[in-house]
Amino acid sequence: MKVEITAVQMFNVDIGGCDIGPFRCASTWNGMSELINDAGHKIIIEKPSTFSALFAEVFDQSQEVTVVTASPQVLEKMIKDTKAGAA
Repeated sequence: MKVEITAVQMFNVDIGGCDIGPFRCASTWNGMSELINDAGHKIIIEKPSTFSALFAEVFDQSQEVTVVTASPQVLEKMIKDTKAGAA
């Protein structure tokens, strides 16, 4: 029996120094990417420029991206960490 395999790109998402786990890219459209984790939580981000994404991949560096929207659980974590950082 033969099977077909496909590589899946995973991203570790860090909010305010707290790793909220791996997310995979579910889809990309109009300069945005939808990231989803195993629990079904979603983050929609502005897709980084091709050059910065390539640079980060080649040099194994993280990159900062802009969040367009996210699942309520992820947004709650982002707001909590933002308030903690402001205090």
